[in-house]
Amino acid sequence: MKTLPIAHCPLPIAGLAGPHRLSSMSHALSLVRAMLLCALVFTTGGCGGGPAPPPVPAAQQELLQLSSSARLAFERGDVPQAVTLYQRALAKARAADEAPAIASAAYNLAACHLSLGQYARARELLREARAEAVRAGGSPADIVLLDAKAARSQGADAEAMAIGDQLLTDATLGAGDSHRMQVHLLKARISIQKRDLATARLSLDKARELEPGVKSSALAASLAELTGRALLLENQPAQAAEHLDRAAGQYKESRLYREMAQATAAAAGAWRDAGKKDLAAGRYYLAARSAFGQGDRAWARTWLALAGELSVAADASLSQRIKSLAGEMEPTTGPATRP
Repeated sequence: MKTLPIAHCPLPIAGLAGPHRLSSMSHALSLVRAMLLCALVFTTGGCGGGPAPPPVPAAQQELLQLSSSARLAFERGDVPQAVTLYQRALAKARAADEAPAIASAAYNLAACHLSLGQYARARELLREARAEAVRAGGSPADIVLLDAKAARSQGADAEAMAIGDQLLTDATLGAGDSHRMQVHLLKARISIQKRDLATARLSLDKARELEPGVKSSALAASLAELTGRALLLENQPAQAAEHLDRAAGQYKESRLYREMAQATAAAAGAWRDAGKKDLAAGRYYLAARSAFGQGDRAWARTWLALAGELSVAADASLSQRIKSLAGEMEPTTGPATRP
C-alpha cells in the first residue's frame, strides 16, 4: 500500500486548554495534545516499490510549508498564529478540491480550535475532515478519536463514549491498537470522574492489554496516572502515589510538561494521604516550580503553598527553596485555588 503524508499535526494529547483543574475538559485536551504530535497519513490504493514519485507540485509544496510553519507556531505556544496558517492551508486545499489536503488542514485547524476551547468550531471542522478523509480513501480513525475527545471537552460524556465505541466496533474506520487504547483510557477517565470504579477498572484492564503493542510513553503515562487515580478511589494512597510518580516520569519523557506537573501534584497529594509528608512536600515543590516555569501562576502558587504547609523544619534546604520560589512569583495575579 502507498501512503500519502498530508501534513504535520500540531502538538500533544498535550497543551491543554484550561489546565487549571483536573477535569473532563482539561485532561481531554491533554490527550488531544499528545495524539496530535503524530503525522496524519492517509492510505491510498496501489503497490509499493514502483518508480520514484514525481516532484511535488508548487501548490502542494506551499501547503506543506504552511503546515510546517503552523506546527512550529503551535509548538512554541502561538496557537493564534497556527490557526491563521492552517486556515490559509485549508482555503488553498478547498480551492484545489484536494480531499487529502482538506482533511489534513481541517483536522489540524480543529485541533487548534480545540486547544483554545472553541469546541463547536473544532467539531464542525472535524466533520469536514472525516468526510474528506473517506473521500480520499483514507482512514478517519484519528479524526473520529479527536471528535470523541472534543465531545468530552464539551461535557458530553455519553456522546464521547458512543463515538469511541465506533472505533472499537466499526472496522471500516481503520482503528489500530493505539486508537483502541486511547478509547479505553477515555472511558476509564470518564468513569473515574463519575466514581464508577468497576467500569474504570474494566477499561484500564483493556488498555493494559494493548499497551505492549502500542509502545507509547504518553499513553503509558496516562495508563499509570489513571491506575493511580483508581487506587485513590479504593483508598490505597501509597500504591496510588507510586503509579502517579511513574506517570509523571513518563509524561516528562514524552515532553508533556503540564501533564507531568499535574501528575506530580497528584502524587504529592497521595503521599500526603499516605502519611509521607516529606515526600509530599518535595513533590508539591517540583510541581509548583514546573507550573511557574510554564507561566501557570495559579497552580504554582497553590502547589507551593501546600509544599510550605507540609515541609518539615528539619528539611531546611527545601524550606529555603520554597521561600526563594515564592519570592520569584511576586507580584502574583489572581486568586489561588486548591486542586
